[in-house]
Amino acid sequence: MKTNFSLLIACIAYITLLGVSVFPTTSAYPNGSGTCKAGPAVLASASPHLESDRGGTLADGGYTTSFVNGIFTLKATGSGNYFKGFLLRLSSNSNAVSAAGAIELHSGKAQLMDSTGASIGSPATCAVRVAGACHNDNSHKTAVGVKLNLDAGVNYRMMVTVVKNEHDWYYGSVLV
Repeated sequence: MKTNFSLLIACIAYITLLGVSVFPTTSAYPNGSGTCKAGPAVLASASPHLESDRGGTLADGGYTTSFVNGIFTLKATGSGNYFKGFLLRLSSNSNAVSAAGAIELHSGKAQLMDSTGASIGSPATCAVRVAGACHNDNSHKTAVGVKLNLDAGVNYRMMVTVVKNEHDWYYGSVLV
C-alpha cells in the first residue's frame, strides 16, 4: 500500500510539472510595467488586462497629466479615485535626438526603466531611444511625478497607461 501511495504522489507531481510547462500562463506585473512598447502597455505584455477591459481615455478614468517647471505629473482626480500601476513612455520625434535618459525620478512611487531594448520583464526595458518610468508596487496611488530633461526645440510624446485594477485601465498620449 505504501508503494501505491508513493506512486500516486509521484504521478501528481509529474502532472503538476507537465501542466506548468505545457499550458500558457499569464503574468501580472505588480512591481513594474511588463512592457515599454508604444501604445497601451497592457496590450503589449502578457497581462490579464484585455482590450475589452479598457475604460477609455485618461479623462474617462478621471486622470489628468500636466507638465510644469520640468515636472510631468499624472494625477487621479475625484474623491476615492486612484491607480495601482502606470507606464510613462517618452520618445522624441527627431531622429537626431534620443529620449533615453530624459526622465529622472521625482517621487518614490516610480522607478526608471533602462533604455537597452524593448523586452518584456518586470520592469521591462525600453527601446534604445526611448525613456520610461513605471510603478514599483501595486499600492493605491493618487499622483506620481517625474522630472523631464528635454532638448529645446524638439517635440516629445509621452504615452501614458494607467491601471486601476485588473479589469479597468486607461490610455492617453500627450505632446510635452
